[in-house]
Amino acid sequence: MGVALQAGMLAGGVVFVPMALAGWHLTRNRVLFFSAALFIVLAVTVHLLPYFPSMSSMIYSIHSPWPYPGVLDSLPPKLTPVNCVSHLHDLVWRDGEPREFMSSTAGNVSTFRDFDWEPTGRAADKCKFQKLNTEDMVELFRGTWIVVAGDSQLRFFFLSLLDLLMPDDNPINQRPMERHTSYEHTWEEENIRLQFVWAPFSVNLTRLVVEYRHNHTYPDVLVMGAGLWHMLHLTNSSHYGESLSQLQRAIVSLFPSSSYTKSLTSANVVDTWSKTTLQVPHMFWLNSPALIRSMLNTERKRERMTAETSQLYEDELRKSKLVRPEGPMTLVNMKKLSQGCGPFCTIDGMHYNYATYEAAVHVVVNALLIATQQSPAT
Repeated sequence: MGVALQAGMLAGGVVFVPMALAGWHLTRNRVLFFSAALFIVLAVTVHLLPYFPSMSSMIYSIHSPWPYPGVLDSLPPKLTPVNCVSHLHDLVWRDGEPREFMSSTAGNVSTFRDFDWEPTGRAADKCKFQKLNTEDMVELFRGTWIVVAGDSQLRFFFLSLLDLLMPDDNPINQRPMERHTSYEHTWEEENIRLQFVWAPFSVNLTRLVVEYRHNHTYPDVLVMGAGLWHMLHLTNSSHYGESLSQLQRAIVSLFPSSSYTKSLTSANVVDTWSKTTLQVPHMFWLNSPALIRSMLNTERKRERMTAETSQLYEDELRKSKLVRPEGPMTLVNMKKLSQGCGPFCTIDGMHYNYATYEAAVHVVVNALLIATQQSPAT
């Protein structure tokens, strides 16, 4: 709770408590007195509320654990996608056939692994998750601005997305991305804008979100993640948690007022990407993958990037309320995906093979199919 809010509450107490005590003895006019006092309190609150976002969040949170309904939450009750979203990571891993991909994807890590969703059970019967081919991917993302922002994990995610989305003869596949740099490509024929923003720390992501808010221009899909660089260079989980909380507050500020979000209908959700009205992006967060200390390639990494430290960072992510069910972003659980693929899917203990990031892309794709009602929600 902000200092200004605390001061306001204290001032209110100084003014209204004596009034209440005096009014208690005004038997004849007691009802009128307290009605007038209540009116004054409500009037002051209504006028001051826009200046205190923390107060607005606190009041609105009485009705909902997540005070700003996102796209997934705004579907009609019978289409609530929570059940299927919770099964997005239920993958079965197996040895796969050798495949060739862009040379700039995941280095020389073996790609002889493949995945699919659990073949039996309620999720398989009801959710009908699918691995989209290039034609279907283009159809899904036509007319879409996609931003992937973060560290090297997000770079590999972006490259896997490109490999799944772009035809083999597209010039982009002949143009390798440099490490630690941003990259952008517009596929004019399909009106698809693809952007990678190098942002290795959470503070970089916060600045990016603030820039979107300032310009009132938002991508349709925003995929973010950061943690490995902070763990290596700062090794302070509490500081990491504070930076995630700052990012969470910046993202919350993108959402329209509660009255606007309440008016959001299922038709708006289907038409979200048309950008006919101001809409927040579909947002995803990639957490850090499973770290295999013995395979890390420097002594500094082996010293700082331990399983214990990684868990502390995961705890801070949970407490920051950045991801669902309490936050605005859908988690893409890279730790679970990398553990599923196994230790032989990495050569440096922190970056994994193509199949791992391809699985992450398909988790995002199927979440988007659910959000846009192009796939069963329950």
